[in-house]
Amino acid sequence: MLQNMLSSRAVLASLVFCVLIVGSSLFYSWHIRRTTDAELAQSEALLQQRENKNETRPTQDPVDTSTVDFEHAETLLETNEARIMETDDTRALPSDDAAPIDLSDAFLPDNFVSEEAPTEDVPVSPFGYGPYPEVPSDYFGEPIWVREPHILSGFPDEARRNIELIDRVLVKLWQQGDRGIVGGSTFDGKIYPHYDDVVYVGWKETELPDGSVYRYVSRQKGGSGLPDLSAEDFRTGNISPNLEVIDFDDAGYDPYQFLNLQDKGY
Repeated sequence: MLQNMLSSRAVLASLVFCVLIVGSSLFYSWHIRRTTDAELAQSEALLQQRENKNETRPTQDPVDTSTVDFEHAETLLETNEARIMETDDTRALPSDDAAPIDLSDAFLPDNFVSEEAPTEDVPVSPFGYGPYPEVPSDYFGEPIWVREPHILSGFPDEARRNIELIDRVLVKLWQQGDRGIVGGSTFDGKIYPHYDDVVYVGWKETELPDGSVYRYVSRQKGGSGLPDLSAEDFRTGNISPNLEVIDFDDAGYDPYQFLNLQDKGY
């Protein structure tokens, strides 16, 4: 009877099917176990690698537990929040139709100068009067900023400052068309251009024993080509008609007003 059952095709097919099911189950179980072991080994390797990195990373600075200025901290927090909000509000993505934006100069400071356009080194006054004026090519002399530096190196600052103011006034007068200038000087805060046919005089008066007043020239200034005149010559009028006599009080230029400079109050 058992032989008849084994010979039956249905029974044989059932046995084969059972064997396949059991074998497949065993194979699937073995495959799952192998895959799980491989993943566990990979995870352990990653964890070990991360721990090694943490061990080699420099330690952080200790936390400062000193007293905190909370008012200053709140101000900084408010400022940072405002910057973050401003950044978030302007973080819009450009659309496909938007024109490309050139960011090459977007974060450059206002006073940035590229190497392609260097600025010229313009000489300026050491006394705060700004850049020196351009000297006309037909100017009669050389201003202090054109002369060799060693020529006036021994002069005190006050003398060098007065010389610069004289030169600035004379250069401006020359630029305005005054071509008769041969030099200049300063007196009582004013600048006096010199001419060969002009003499500046200062008068003084003194009382004589008889009660009369004697008026005389105490100071005179002019070009180097002026004749040698005495106080008596001026008092009596013994002067060439080609020579113009001008009182110091009626002439001269206030350099700061004439040149639009700020008086430094030296």
